[in-house]
Amino acid sequence: MIRVLQVIEKMDRGGAETFIMNLYRNINRSEIQFDFLVHDPLGHYIGEIKELGGCIYTLPAPSSIGIRKYKKLLKEVLLNNGPFHAIHSHIHHFSGVIVQTAKTAKIPVRIAHSHTSRDFKVSNPLRSIYTKLMETLIKNNSTLLFYCSDKAGQALYGSNFKKDKRSVFIPNSVQLDQFKSVWQMDKNEIRSQLGIPLSKKIVGHVGSFTTPKNHLFLIEVFHHLVKTHPDFHLVLVGGGPLRPDIESKVNELGMSENVTFFGVTNDVPMVLRTFDIMLFPSLFEGLPTVIVEAQAAGIPSVLSNTITTEVDMDLGLLVYNDLNLTLDHWSNTILELVNKRVPEYQIIVNKILSKGFDTAQVAELCERLYINGHK
Repeated sequence: MIRVLQVIEKMDRGGAETFIMNLYRNINRSEIQFDFLVHDPLGHYIGEIKELGGCIYTLPAPSSIGIRKYKKLLKEVLLNNGPFHAIHSHIHHFSGVIVQTAKTAKIPVRIAHSHTSRDFKVSNPLRSIYTKLMETLIKNNSTLLFYCSDKAGQALYGSNFKKDKRSVFIPNSVQLDQFKSVWQMDKNEIRSQLGIPLSKKIVGHVGSFTTPKNHLFLIEVFHHLVKTHPDFHLVLVGGGPLRPDIESKVNELGMSENVTFFGVTNDVPMVLRTFDIMLFPSLFEGLPTVIVEAQAAGIPSVLSNTITTEVDMDLGLLVYNDLNLTLDHWSNTILELVNKRVPEYQIIVNKILSKGFDTAQVAELCERLYINGHK
């Protein structure tokens, strides 16, 4: 059995974290074992990781101890707890430090993975120096360069990254087998179970309450819609630091009866099937898995055009809008798309499989890459 060390800041619910866990659940664990290095020992997935046999190592965030000390501690983890056959870093630019240190510790397979088209950091001259240095470290020390979309690849590896033979498209996949049973359930039955209004058209959103998800704009669009179409109801799924601000905004607009804050859920497929349409006006993304999941659930989506078209499964269920368009335009798009005829379940499954977005397919690909260390 080979061991792979997954490096990420915190194993809480989020796009990259959910990707890792889907991979962990589906990979052949008789051949490959995941361990985790995190900067925060708390997180939604910690219990499941331990149940699956994973070890968790915690280091202080590099911002609190400095890069030099961080590298020293990381190398100690690698040498004292190995042998690790591969290291898989999900910390965007800081992956440069991770793969460089792994190389000095003689880890054979060193993977940087880009999950986003940009980061949260403010651009300034010092930041620019840092990103250039990290990009150089990634280029010089990685054996594989994973990316979830072209935009994400360009953001970390540069505009010509596809010419690098180490680059591999790893889609943010979905577990298709989770959707079959919910397609067979009555939508009103699911709504009744989950406490979601039966008589309303449901506009839904699944995502953390963080800046990139653009919840304030989402609320403005829905407020504009519901003023003329009171038969619509908004369901917001997820948690995060900005949730209190969004709750305050909803109350300020007098929409507390029109909006349900659903919270975090372990059953996204079932919740998605209660929606009539997804509204997803993100400022930026890598490749949002939940939009692929929405299509797997047969739910049309209105998206911002900042989101990569690689998320489109060619089912006619997505419409992209510019964030600069009027609230009226966004509302009308919802009204036009909400009654869209949805393809049959098997057609949807076949499309997703043909694009390689099923987690079983991605797990098989990653197994080969972890073991062989190259494409």
